[in-house]
Amino acid sequence: MLYGWAEGRVSHAGVLEFALDEAGVLRTHWRDSWHTGEEGMMLEGSLGVDGAVDVLGHYPAPPGADWGWRITVGAEGERMVVRMYNISPAGDEAMAVEAVCARA
Repeated sequence: MLYGWAEGRVSHAGVLEFALDEAGVLRTHWRDSWHTGEEGMMLEGSLGVDGAVDVLGHYPAPPGADWGWRITVGAEGERMVVRMYNISPAGDEAMAVEAVCARA
């Protein structure tokens, strides 16, 4: 999935790539020009029976413990909704991104 947005005159772009292995583990590679830069992040999780995606990855936040990043993708009516959550080392989760996509 490719996506993009602008903040004023600055454009950003991202990509989510999904792969489901034989054991049913969903592996996702996420890269975006604002959040991850060129490095990207690997996330793992599941694909629900309804096709909803729920994956979790982690990123370093020196000098402290790693933080989590969770991405969900699912259908809400005729729209696809992508939500991204930042998760503190204590487990507190806060929505960081919400993108509601509709067919053009």
